[in-house]
Amino acid sequence: KGSETIEWIGKSDGTYSVRSLKKNHSPGTRIYLRCKQGSEDFFQLKKLKKLLTHYGCFLPCSITLSDTESHFLIHQEKPFSFDQESIRNLDKKAVLEYGRSIFDEEFIDFIPLSSETGDVSGIAFVISHKINPTVRKKHRVYIKKMFLSESVDNLLPDWAFFVRCIVNANNLQPTASREEIYEDIKLIKVQHELSNCIREYFINKAAFDTQTLQKIISIHRLAIKAMAIDDNELYELVVRWLPFETSLGDLTIEEIFKKTTTIQYTPNIDEFRQIQRISAAKSFCILNCGYVYDIDMVEKLPNVFPDIEIERIRPTDISESFTELSHTERELAYAFTKTANAVLQEYHCCALIKKFIPKELPALFIIDEEADFLRNINNTKEISNPLFSSVLGDLSQNIQASTQARLCFNFNNPIIGKLIESQDSKIIQMSTEIIYIQSLLLGHYPLNNKEMKLLNGSLLNLIEHKL
Repeated sequence: KGSETIEWIGKSDGTYSVRSLKKNHSPGTRIYLRCKQGSEDFFQLKKLKKLLTHYGCFLPCSITLSDTESHFLIHQEKPFSFDQESIRNLDKKAVLEYGRSIFDEEFIDFIPLSSETGDVSGIAFVISHKINPTVRKKHRVYIKKMFLSESVDNLLPDWAFFVRCIVNANNLQPTASREEIYEDIKLIKVQHELSNCIREYFINKAAFDTQTLQKIISIHRLAIKAMAIDDNELYELVVRWLPFETSLGDLTIEEIFKKTTTIQYTPNIDEFRQIQRISAAKSFCILNCGYVYDIDMVEKLPNVFPDIEIERIRPTDISESFTELSHTERELAYAFTKTANAVLQEYHCCALIKKFIPKELPALFIIDEEADFLRNINNTKEISNPLFSSVLGDLSQNIQASTQARLCFNFNNPIIGKLIESQDSKIIQMSTEIIYIQSLLLGHYPLNNKEMKLLNGSLLNLIEHKL
């Protein structure tokens, strides 16, 4: 009051001028913007209203947008305040609709967020579809209720890839470019406190809303497992509803408990594929723990459920349960087995024959860890340079020469039955080659150069022989 009025004029080239005005004005700041040629769209009422709402709808001061005909109070456009009490009392349907309008995607639910360290509050929206966990989600962040960025990706830990957030932080520092939050000890503490909010949300859902919890778990099982593996309380609450791939289809732990008190599992996908069809035919429930976190989740079960036992199953364990042939049947299959062994010897595999179900499966390729390691070494040697190939050769010599994969033929299979009765050694040879390749493909084993040539030539050889 009583001071002279100052006029500041800035130009687009960075220069400016300052002068004193003779006329006195009341205290305050008045800013005039002159439209650059080609930017007229930014001075349209609809565009201005959208921009002002986008950047300033949460500001505590009033913003009025006026033209010659109408007036708009911008802060009335805000959907909620960034205080925890108002967020907890929000209408779920209205909040989810607001999230959809902001992020252009559907959400299942929302999670109130707060952090005392950074004076942070806001909402995390739970995404309603499966997403790639390696893609970090972008969040909308306000600093002291002024819009900062909608591309902040360091607000939450990596496992929280299934939510998108709108938050305000009064005590966090933006980067110089004002596009991210400055990463320091304070931000790490904020991440921890916000992750606790998500954890508490799941604990609450397990107690009062299991239907929503099961829906979220079915979509975002990987993130739930990542949280539960290091949190015993959360693990105990959600593990019953976690789905696992089994030989009987996708089942939750609770559904598996109804079938057995001994949880049998394989530690990798290749082993599971070897025994999947056999186990299903015998109604054995075998879990595939070849996916991330699954082994850890299963091995913790006895700690929470004392009556439950866990047991690792190998393909060799399954093959040992097959029915042996009688003396007469072994004599009948002797010539076939001898020819098959001669064919498979070149591929470090031996033939045996037993009875098992399903009878539609002509043979099962069985390989233990040592034989699989040797197979991988030999396959790698084919594509390696001479120096590395020699190193692998020295390594493979330390493995017992008796280590071999096995191709177990099914005596119950009609095709195998006809081959046993056949007197044509050429037919047996070519059929063995085809069945061997088929068994490898069913087990999703990569073929080496010899096996690729066998795949390309064996079927044509069989057709040519019959013609």
